[in-house]
Amino acid sequence: MNKTIGESQNIIQIRAQLEYLEKQLPQEKALELAKRIRPVASKDENGRLSIYNDPKPLKYWMDGGKIFNQSYTFIANNEVYGRASSLKQIAKITTYHKCGYPLFIKPSVYEVLYQIPEELRDKVVAFELYASSPYVWDVYNDDLERHALTCILYTGKMPKKVRDMPVEW
Repeated sequence: MNKTIGESQNIIQIRAQLEYLEKQLPQEKALELAKRIRPVASKDENGRLSIYNDPKPLKYWMDGGKIFNQSYTFIANNEVYGRASSLKQIAKITTYHKCGYPLFIKPSVYEVLYQIPEELRDKVVAFELYASSPYVWDVYNDDLERHALTCILYTGKMPKKVRDMPVEW
């Protein structure tokens, strides 16, 4: 399928914006943000944490541990640090995530952090990603070679247990 000039320009613009944003968040600053902004997730109908379902009111703090080039949703022993209560949604954005293979959605904490609008970074304490469709190909953008996910940004109080968990690059 041929792209129109407008569609091609949009793809180029998104790619350039992502590259720019990534360069604006160096490792030291990203690690600092990762201590203050942690992932949360809802459970699916089988009781598993999942990004393949619409967010539910009951959320759980997840280990955001290794923030760069590793998926926090793909870790086999991903640790859960208890219920995330008293979170309030402040924004909903689209975030883009690289992958080695289109069938595996593997978002990293770093990818989310550099895409959070700078004016919201001081307010956000948690984020939740979810795929707008249960079909991976519906959220994969072949031209960008990335998955486009919905990211909900939350404000509220982070428990000390979560705040004290280490983060690493």
